[in-house]
Amino acid sequence: MKTLHHDSERVVESSTLRSGLTVLPLVLLCAATLQAQNFPYRVTDLGTLPGSSGSVARGMSADGTKIVGWCTDRAFLWREGLGMVELAALPGYSRAYGYDVNDAGLVCGQAGLEVTGPEPARAVLWSQAGVPTNLGTIGGGRFSMARAINRFGVVGGTSESLPTTTLWHAFSWNAGSGMVDVTPGASDHEAFGLNDFGQLVGYSGFSAWRHTPGAGIQYLGQPPGFAYSAAFAVNDAGQVCASVTSASGSTERHARYTNGIGWEILGGLGQHNTPTGINSFGQVVGASTSAPRAPLFTDGLGLQDLNALVDPAGGWFILQGYRINDRGQVSGHAFSNVLAQTRAIRLDPQYVQTYGAGCSNAAGRAPKLFVAGLPRAQQTIVIMLAEGAPLAPAAIVLSASPTSIPLPGGCDVLVNLPELASVLQLTSPIGQARVPIVVPPGLAPGTLYLQAAVLDVTSPNGLVTLSNGVAMQLL
Repeated sequence: MKTLHHDSERVVESSTLRSGLTVLPLVLLCAATLQAQNFPYRVTDLGTLPGSSGSVARGMSADGTKIVGWCTDRAFLWREGLGMVELAALPGYSRAYGYDVNDAGLVCGQAGLEVTGPEPARAVLWSQAGVPTNLGTIGGGRFSMARAINRFGVVGGTSESLPTTTLWHAFSWNAGSGMVDVTPGASDHEAFGLNDFGQLVGYSGFSAWRHTPGAGIQYLGQPPGFAYSAAFAVNDAGQVCASVTSASGSTERHARYTNGIGWEILGGLGQHNTPTGINSFGQVVGASTSAPRAPLFTDGLGLQDLNALVDPAGGWFILQGYRINDRGQVSGHAFSNVLAQTRAIRLDPQYVQTYGAGCSNAAGRAPKLFVAGLPRAQQTIVIMLAEGAPLAPAAIVLSASPTSIPLPGGCDVLVNLPELASVLQLTSPIGQARVPIVVPPGLAPGTLYLQAAVLDVTSPNGLVTLSNGVAMQLL
């Protein structure tokens, strides 16, 4: 594992692309028979930089309006309505790669690629104006890589910790304290994921780990039957998406770790299954060299291939979903049969959209609501609630029309009453709830509007916090 992961990701992309080309004609042959179907997602092509023949997307802002990645060795920032612009490399460097971006437009990544040599990798933070800042290294190390940034501008990544060794340590960087080694000691620790509470995740040796500010590092071990685990992303509830691998290395699976539950095996076939993104609802995306090639895991729907959720008539073969946000949007990359190129993409839900904003409790957290699945007769959909008060009663209300009625304390009622239906749930110890529903036949096409209320005495009104609204188009 002593390789820069940027290199290994390139190998996976190349091998996946070659495999994808053998599958794509079969996908296209089926397109004519599937034209009458509806598909939950549509593909947005993010384009390429001038002079480039392809692009790869990595991180995405929470609101989905900004995505970063690279075109060969050139970092880019894509913005909704403005398109793709190049991010400058550090002075003296010819290569740069964007890995994550927050809602404010701050981007983290790296310049250079080598461990040693003329362009040793160096963690970079790009300002909103696109100006790169060298974040340095730990203890005079020769290289560093930034992999994640949260909404507060905290950056997480990996750095060589000593100038004469190849020990890799995880770091947390902020503008006040600079780069801090969060895994001091004699062993390697690589970091990949970061949440808004400053929790970092990664792996060391055989085990995935999670570092919590003020509490230190927790090694998550492995589920029964597996010898290795590696964590790649973490949501604000502390849920971790990870890969777990057998002792022989012949079996690797997508997995999730949740406080109070432990490890859950999400699925996957073959040797290479790498989950790279998790949202507040616990949905996981990633990549695989076996079916499903671009997996999406949702509780209640299981492990699905994103290729089965988009219209094959568009000629796209999705290679990886890298991040997923709470609006259900996915950043990643796909091969276009039309363009004969690998392109950075964003997948957008076609029939489910969020609107409005929830109201927060005393800790500043507002419940989040979304619906996964295709809202068509006899199909399963999953109503998902996250970031509510733990172990609290919650009501999910369905209405025929939206509204916006302010309540004391900054809460807005976003669905009209009387409701068409309501569902009562008890949130989990991490504030989640899920309601799988098979859409009954005979419902007239139209739009339903949903909002959740969670009992929370720490809310500004002393009674409940309210979620965002969800508009769901019935087909």
